[in-house]
Amino acid sequence: MEQASLTYTPVDEIPGIVDKVRKTFRSDVTKSQAWRKQQLDALEQMLLNEQDSFLGALEVDVRKPRQESYASEIAIALEDIRIARDNLHKWMSPESVKMPMLAGVGASTKVIHEPLGVALIIGAWNYPVMLTIGPLVGAIAAGCTAVLKPSELTPATSLAMEKAVAKYLDPAAYTVVQGGIPETTAVLEQRFDQIFFTGSPAVGKIVMAAAAKNLTPVVLELGGKSPAIVCEDAKLDSAVRRIAWGKFYNAGQTCIGVDYVLVHESKYEEFLTKTYETIEKMYGADPQASRDFPRIVDKRNVARIEALFANESVVFGGEVDLDDRYISPTVVRNPAWDSPIMNEEIFGPVMPVIPFTDLEAELDRIIDGEKPLATYIFTEDHKTADHILGRVSSGGACVNDTLTHVSVGRAPFGGVGQSGIGRYHGHDSYLSFTHRRTVLTRTTAFEPSFLYPPYNATKDRIVKAIV
Repeated sequence: MEQASLTYTPVDEIPGIVDKVRKTFRSDVTKSQAWRKQQLDALEQMLLNEQDSFLGALEVDVRKPRQESYASEIAIALEDIRIARDNLHKWMSPESVKMPMLAGVGASTKVIHEPLGVALIIGAWNYPVMLTIGPLVGAIAAGCTAVLKPSELTPATSLAMEKAVAKYLDPAAYTVVQGGIPETTAVLEQRFDQIFFTGSPAVGKIVMAAAAKNLTPVVLELGGKSPAIVCEDAKLDSAVRRIAWGKFYNAGQTCIGVDYVLVHESKYEEFLTKTYETIEKMYGADPQASRDFPRIVDKRNVARIEALFANESVVFGGEVDLDDRYISPTVVRNPAWDSPIMNEEIFGPVMPVIPFTDLEAELDRIIDGEKPLATYIFTEDHKTADHILGRVSSGGACVNDTLTHVSVGRAPFGGVGQSGIGRYHGHDSYLSFTHRRTVLTRTTAFEPSFLYPPYNATKDRIVKAIV
């Protein structure tokens, strides 16, 4: 199945595109609750009516199975939309603030919410629908206009996105720019009021540097080496199944995917054996023939992933078909900590499994590295889980599960340190595109003269009495 071709946006048209959505924002049309709800309704209808187009495009781009595509792309985005629409009135309402006595003499304060303005949303290829629509929900709810830049590596899905956005949303407020590095560079040269980027830490640094030229705020959803830790008391059958699912889902191309697994030495060999059995149950004896195992996004990434395990002890899998963009579910035994596979984010279906005896030493090792986007802990002892959570900082975490925390639409999702800046989903999506503005109003019915010079002992006593 050949990938689709994509017409890139001419670079010289990009400034005009940004000017158009800025003009719309300045018209104030986006600021009413009714307009925002209408656009959220339209976005919901877009996903419902065009889901077959999106699911088919994902199948063309990466052979993603439809059930997996619906669950991870459409369903999560629909939940984001519905949460925002149902709570928009509450979110937009001014916040009342309790006043300190000194400042509160004849005054009241509220916090009002202003849209930041024109947003740039740069989506990612691994979940090209959800990682573009999710941030867009926040932008619409906040009253921002937006330029969307989907990934050129998933051309069929990006084309479906362009057509759907133009059909359902206000084209003067929301538009799609297509292209690769030159077009993305040209977009980043424009002035925005918020930039929301999902991708690798390396590209995130480029985006942040471009944003810094205009002091533009950013939300960066990045990645990192997210560990799964299988403690001595873990229920192994459950741990193996959930870790295998969390590793090989979308062929390992998941920002919160399990990157490597630490297994207590008492369960190590059994963990490996059960992992082999589980992979076969999920994808059959020949995963390449399975309709449920996706492909790597492009040949460059196939070569990159293959190089990571070329010199490792592969105990299961390891098959590569460059023309088919296929790498089999692969298990690597106990790689060295200074090896490439343990120092680069794998972002593919290759799972290093490392035995440990001293949990604290392994936690120290994790802490010494960059903070991961997720940590997955498998134990039946809540004290052990709390101890690990207390020591290891990460964007999010699951205890006795993997990946599913991203589906909790009312909870914040985001990274920390190298794995990201900012957060979204639910109310946090709205806040990511909103300026919370403090407004104090003081009565003119009387004048608190003790606040003003010249100061004297009487005024001093009054101030001390009320503070």
